[in-house]
Amino acid sequence: MPDFILSLIIFFPIAGAIVIVLLKNDTAIKWASLGITLIAFILSVPLLIYFNPNDSSLQFVHRISSWLVSGKLVVDYHFGLDGIALLLFVLTNLL
Repeated sequence: MPDFILSLIIFFPIAGAIVIVLLKNDTAIKWASLGITLIAFILSVPLLIYFNPNDSSLQFVHRISSWLVSGKLVVDYHFGLDGIALLLFVLTNLL
């Protein structure tokens, strides 16, 4: 699995929402919403398959050092899943 899969799943619906705002037709909005939701859920299902329950550390970790820099403030982006977070993450994508 690529290390950026979690970020892709998180930011894909945000990008989809921007596309939906640009649509005018109600039917197109409904189908686009359904499609975006299904794609996000389908992307999250392999996480269940590749998750190793014997590993107690974070898995599928994505880290970007110095993601945002403003003067002396430096923000790192670090995201990963453990067992409970994985289940909640997939269930959230199902909704």
